[in-house]
Amino acid sequence: MKTASRSLINIVFFALGLVALVLLTIEVGPGTLWEQLTRVGIVFIPILLTELASNLASARGWYFAFSPESRPAYGKTVISSIAALSVSGALPTGQAGEFVKGNLMRGQAPATEIVSSLIWYNYLHVLMTSAAVFFAAIIPVAAGAFEPTMRYSALGLAAIILLVTAAILVLLRLHMLEKIIRWLQAHLPAFLKPSDRIIEPVRTVDQRLSTFMSEHPADFIRSNAWLLIGRLLNILEVWIILTALDLPNGVATVAMVYAATSMANYLLMVLPAREGFLEGSTYLIFGMLGLASAAGLSFEIVRRLRKIFYQILGLILLLSLSPKRKEQPAEDVSP
Repeated sequence: MKTASRSLINIVFFALGLVALVLLTIEVGPGTLWEQLTRVGIVFIPILLTELASNLASARGWYFAFSPESRPAYGKTVISSIAALSVSGALPTGQAGEFVKGNLMRGQAPATEIVSSLIWYNYLHVLMTSAAVFFAAIIPVAAGAFEPTMRYSALGLAAIILLVTAAILVLLRLHMLEKIIRWLQAHLPAFLKPSDRIIEPVRTVDQRLSTFMSEHPADFIRSNAWLLIGRLLNILEVWIILTALDLPNGVATVAMVYAATSMANYLLMVLPAREGFLEGSTYLIFGMLGLASAAGLSFEIVRRLRKIFYQILGLILLLSLSPKRKEQPAEDVSP
């Protein structure tokens, strides 16, 4: 019954997202939208290359999240990461992509190490993204760009996200997060109680934080550094797209667009499918920033086209790797 309900919710959100996208396209006008998208032209190649570089950097961050004694070849983390892009949006928070990564890495490292590295990597990914968004949001404030309400609201929200992410790190370091979750389970109404499913990931990150940072401090720094490089490449992508669409592309504008759209993306990750919703949020963000709302829709659709390209590439990789998986032990490593 639960599976049927979840499937129905997925279908409903997917349908709503498509309707939202169609309505936005009609409102802007297909002619206007096509004219803006054709400006990108050959620049789509640098956009694809920038995304590839970002994925390579993120895969390097995952590579260093493994314990040195169990670390697989870097190429394996790259192939698994790109293959996972084929399904990364199929479940909320990108869970489907993590399942793909885990299954493709079977036989390359112990199952427990694969799961631990993925959980640790995902936390560090959120931490570095939160830091990049926060520092990007500081730039418009320092430059006095945009309306005061807009720039201070963006900075405030970015600060809250970073503080929450950092607070989790502190609570883990103090071995308090699991105790807090247990307390909430005992005192909150049933419909608000945290699930037992989050306890094991909390323990995993807690253990990694206690041992990995002290035993492998250089790898901890390398992992975060490569993840941060990946986020800087995402900022570069924003500049390339804004330039291709002949939109303002100053440092403050690029930083604000990156920060605002990244926060919208994270807030929308709870949805089973985000088609249409991302475009709609960027449409609104561009309007609030004083940029052309239609260009915001074009901006997000260019990123959607880039995503589709890598989804296709990921599917090709999955198909090519499937026969090889039969030779591996049938060991479940789903995170």
